Amino acid sequence: MLRVRVWCLGFALLLIGSAPATSASPGYTAIQANAQICLKVGFFSDFGEVSTKIALPILNRMYDLAGYCMNAVYMPSNRSKILLQRGELDAEMARAPATVAQMNGQAILVPQPIMKVKIQFTWIDGLPFDGTLANAQNKTVGILRGLPTVHKHIEQYTKSVTLLQNLNSAGELLERGRIDMLVSGGIGYPQMRDNFAKRGIKLRAKSFLEIPAYHVLHYRHTAKAAAFAAALKYMIANGELKGINAEQGLLPAKILPQ
Repeated sequence: MLRVRVWCLGFALLLIGSAPATSASPGYTAIQANAQICLKVGFFSDFGEVSTKIALPILNRMYDLAGYCMNAVYMPSNRSKILLQRGELDAEMARAPATVAQMNGQAILVPQPIMKVKIQFTWIDGLPFDGTLANAQNKTVGILRGLPTVHKHIEQYTKSVTLLQNLNSAGELLERGRIDMLVSGGIGYPQMRDNFAKRGIKLRAKSFLEIPAYHVLHYRHTAKAAAFAAALKYMIANGELKGINAEQGLLPAKILPQ
């Protein structure tokens, strides 16, 4: 069995997932010769549970099936992007295609999405807002860092945008009225909603955009992309990603034709 080595900077990793990290799966054979090739992968510390509870077990499994090993390095998403472009990282957790297209040819997508991410508005009930982009004009919007594609999209409707580090700071700014609404993925929203409800505050949310999330490789690893795509397709077909939770703003990806 291939061993996946995980290196965490700053905090212990939460390893959960429905599928065991083994390469000996019925109907799938990893390339054993790849076992000693370990890639340093940037995981986004500012994405919270997306990194630790969702992306980590999925990518552990994908790397194992493809016959590689992975060293997960936690850092803010913006720093990860810079280091990947410098060649100091081998891969990144996941990005939207438009973001990778802005990396000056230094990165490629594995040609099979991991999942789709629903991008949503979150606001306190009572705000005169209907959850649409058109109605965001003249309102103050907070956006989590690490969503440059969404940031660019939102700026077509409002220039009053505040970049936020995490959901905790976003919740505080919402409650204090410093921002009118938050733009983020749905990860962490159920807990935020419940925390507000304990204080008698009702949150509302509405998604307005779906973005496919792909694993990203530095271009020097282009030859490995096909093996990772095949592993992901096997996992999807085998039902291993069925635990992806729509309430958390995530949707299963469809298998793309070769």
